[in-house]
Amino acid sequence: MHWRKLCICCAAALFCMPFSAAESVLSVSAEQSAESESGDFASKFPDKFSADDTVIVTADSYKSHDVNIQMSRHFIGRLNGDVNESLNVDINDAVLLCKLLSEQSEYTFGADGILNADCNNDDLISAQDLMLLLDYLDGSLLSVDFFTNPTITYHVADIYIRDIRSLRGAFAKGTFPEKGSAQLESIKKMASDNNALFAINCDYCEIRANGITFRNGVMYRETKRAEVAVIYKNGVMDVLTDAEYRNLTEEEKAEIWQTTAFAPGLVKDGVQMTGFRGSTYVELHPRSGIGYYEPGHYCFVQVDGRQPGYSDGVSVEQFAEIMYGLGVQEAYNMDGGSSSEIVFMGQTYNHPSGIKTGSSGGRNNSDILYICNLDEIPEDTAAAAWYEKLAAESAASAEP
Repeated sequence: MHWRKLCICCAAALFCMPFSAAESVLSVSAEQSAESESGDFASKFPDKFSADDTVIVTADSYKSHDVNIQMSRHFIGRLNGDVNESLNVDINDAVLLCKLLSEQSEYTFGADGILNADCNNDDLISAQDLMLLLDYLDGSLLSVDFFTNPTITYHVADIYIRDIRSLRGAFAKGTFPEKGSAQLESIKKMASDNNALFAINCDYCEIRANGITFRNGVMYRETKRAEVAVIYKNGVMDVLTDAEYRNLTEEEKAEIWQTTAFAPGLVKDGVQMTGFRGSTYVELHPRSGIGYYEPGHYCFVQVDGRQPGYSDGVSVEQFAEIMYGLGVQEAYNMDGGSSSEIVFMGQTYNHPSGIKTGSSGGRNNSDILYICNLDEIPEDTAAAAWYEKLAAESAASAEP
């Protein structure tokens, strides 16, 4: 991936590359329409973008003329044995615990007076805690439950974009995956193939035949689904019921840029949604979701799970609480479980889980949402193939 920045007019010229002739079934390509009607969100956020060709990259942030991404990790719960609260139980914890016991440290405990130094959870901090920790670190104690409370580790990508075209969708292997096609790739592979600065799993649309699926202004599927999150070309995001979506006019549907249709909605008009039912909603699992503040300002949130001590995961209700706590106006739940994965600057940022509790590795998927610079927008091969398919179907139906 290259970081050379071009001026906006050059990016626009590259962006308007023609699709297949089969696209003549439509009067104008969706991406060309998006280009002409999307606003310059940067005027609302004057301090969020580089004023020139400067690109600033750290381990947890990226800033350019087009995009501003700030990553952060958050931890809820108490991890006993992790004396310095680094989310790891390591030799540094043992050193600090030694200092605590010999009163050579100014380290203070939490409000409960115990916090993470009480390794054996007996409400005391003693030599027994130190011995337990040392035995665990030198391998003579192979398994120990340091974790006294449910723990949640989640990641937030706070994202500003200059232009809606930087918020994109892509499919595995570059074409729309029909149900049961097994057209899957890793999140990291899809991110790399599409010049993504940031990518997250989306709907796993290959696993079902229903839902509203728009990617980069192109509609691939329009079948009933309980709720859908719609992002328009003007940057606005709405969580809609199926009935609300059906009430959209054709002109309004023509303004849709992206959708995600896994369900359910989490925040609507600034109000946290509640009353989630069903075992998969109330159980603790990894989760992924998208939040909306205002046009040009979004967040993606990913909760790790099925990894006791590091992160147990959350219910959908808890996920809605996290989203609401971030202050978003709209939020929506995407595919979770082993699909739940973030890739930032080419590397997996979270700790994806396996299908079973305690396993790891994540799984291949069928689709992503991602962020990229305007001059690095790839050719939309999925749209080209889709238009060719529509043209072929139209020609076949016209035959006598």
